[in-house]
Amino acid sequence: MSTLNEKQFRATKIINFYRQNNEDLPRTLKHFKNQNYSESTIRRAVKRYTQTGSSKFKTIPGRKADVMTNEKIKRMTKAFEKNPETSVREMAAKLSVAPSTLQYWKLKEGVIGRKKKTAPKYTEDQEVRVQKGAGKLYKKLIPSGGAIVIDDETFVPVDPSQVPGNRFINYRDISHVKDKNLFKQKTKFYKHFLVWQTIDEQGRVSEPFITNGTINGKIYDEECIKKRLLPFIKEHYKIEDVLFWPDMATSHYSTEVINLLKSENLDYVTKKYNLPNFPQERPIENFLALCKQQYKKRKQPAKSLQGFKRIWQKVSQDVAEKSGKKLSRNVKKNLRLARDQGPLSALL
Repeated sequence: MSTLNEKQFRATKIINFYRQNNEDLPRTLKHFKNQNYSESTIRRAVKRYTQTGSSKFKTIPGRKADVMTNEKIKRMTKAFEKNPETSVREMAAKLSVAPSTLQYWKLKEGVIGRKKKTAPKYTEDQEVRVQKGAGKLYKKLIPSGGAIVIDDETFVPVDPSQVPGNRFINYRDISHVKDKNLFKQKTKFYKHFLVWQTIDEQGRVSEPFITNGTINGKIYDEECIKKRLLPFIKEHYKIEDVLFWPDMATSHYSTEVINLLKSENLDYVTKKYNLPNFPQERPIENFLALCKQQYKKRKQPAKSLQGFKRIWQKVSQDVAEKSGKKLSRNVKKNLRLARDQGPLSALL
């Protein structure tokens, strides 16, 4: 395919011959046909000349296309290597090109953009504790081939509309949309239930414990450990093959809880070696978040504590069947990464 410059060169050549031969069209046609020019090309060039008085093509409207020279491409790649947080818009302004042009060349040069992941911010002490604790957990699990069971608790609003998260609406004319659909209304002090649950590395979850109060050491011991955790472990494992990783809440390390775990010969992560601020390696936290998002889809809130228990039991089982195994499959691998490369490596 000919470029615009090549087409312009041919048109100028045709018109120069046409003018030098007293605008004799038949002679012009014969001359350029002998040079393998198509008749339509010759006639279009002559027609353009007779209508405009020039052989030049009409200027294409709009601004001129941006040009990324080799120098600009080098500047772009070096700048992104030096500071990966530079935005496409900022870089485009520095190089005097459109953001869309820069985006095209960025991809062509293999510069990939990605959204930053949310991650905990660690103090130096926390980072050291996480690496040390991850090493201890990994050392306990791998030689024995043991299984890990993790628990957590969370507050869930009774009203599904109060569960945090984005909500969207779709409309053609905003004037026809009711106010209640335009806004995500938030109650300052909403009623909620506390949910405790545990998950193993196969993605299986225990029966949840749900209350409209809080959990202290006595309740945790009786309702969570005795009635739910121990039966769950004994159903799927030999108890000596399991390492229990509790949340770091004070109630989880009360005297009665520790005595019960020891009496049952259930190995657990001690508070000294528990991993602070390390949600990325505790799949139970992502599991409970997914359950909340599923509960959020309900139109009506649960009418009672018993009603909420039935709803949550179904929601948690559905989420476990769909996503449990995927959430839990890399626990041991990520412990090793956290031990060797630091806590944020488990997020990569």
